Amino acid sequence: MERIDPLGDNSIILGEHFHRYNWAKKLIKGNICDLACGMGYGSQVLKGSEHFSSYIGIDIDKESVDFAIENYKDEKINFSVGTCENIPLADHTIDTIVSLETLEHLDDPALAVIEFARILKDDGLIIGSVPSKLFEETCTEAYGPNIYHKQKFTISDLQNLFAAHFKHIQFFVSSLNVTSLVRPIENELDFNIFLGNQHQLGSLIFLATNNEQRFKDRELKKSDLSLISSIVEYDLTYLTPRNETIEAQSNLIDEKDKLIARLENMISSRDEAIAAQAKLIDARDEAIAAQAKLIDARDEAIGAQAKLIDERDIYIKKLQSN
Repeated sequence: MERIDPLGDNSIILGEHFHRYNWAKKLIKGNICDLACGMGYGSQVLKGSEHFSSYIGIDIDKESVDFAIENYKDEKINFSVGTCENIPLADHTIDTIVSLETLEHLDDPALAVIEFARILKDDGLIIGSVPSKLFEETCTEAYGPNIYHKQKFTISDLQNLFAAHFKHIQFFVSSLNVTSLVRPIENELDFNIFLGNQHQLGSLIFLATNNEQRFKDRELKKSDLSLISSIVEYDLTYLTPRNETIEAQSNLIDEKDKLIARLENMISSRDEAIAAQAKLIDARDEAIAAQAKLIDARDEAIGAQAKLIDERDIYIKKLQSN
């Protein structure tokens, strides 16, 4: 199961997910339902909103829910096992649904959207995200297919998916990017952003509601930047150890190749010795065969000589008898 572990995952990926929760925190209000909440770490971000009333996190994985209950549950925060297609909540009881990186895992996302509409209040808001189709295809090319992702989405796909239940939909793009940042050290940050790459290589964030007033928030007009790590910190944390591992593996391969070469030389020397020994054996066998022929010839000569002696003895006896 694909799952973000707040205790052990790559800090870059964690930073990206926390950024999305922090962005969602600006828009939530009232009773919050976090669908596919995973291990529940998002609750600690969302409860920081001044408009927060309560939080219920729902996930299909009992082990993750048990972890969330043990670590994050309090009087306003709770967790439950459930699915997006069958949410264990009453009708029209939720003010804000948060469901990040969820729909791509489902066999039929339309069933989840029906459930979203059922539990959401009339003026409620959905904050969700899915990897864009372009991002999925690029990741497949770079890393191989993601066996946990069953759907690919374009903006048009999401528009069609939610339009049957929600009158107002807005879209945003969330992505991890290589950036160059110039900023004042002492003064408050105020960014001018130059977009060199505007491809949708990341997740599509969508907001859906039947209350257009939920889209009046000034935050929706702003881009949101989270400084997770500098390139050199990333290299030091991930690339340097990887390169050291690759170098160590290359050294092991070199040593292995040298050992193989030595073994091949030993085998070659052994084969040459065996071949020389085989020649000696052949020469010995030839000498033995030649010696056997000499012995046979000697035996024939002895046999012939014995026959002559026998004939001579017979002849002598005849002479003596006369």
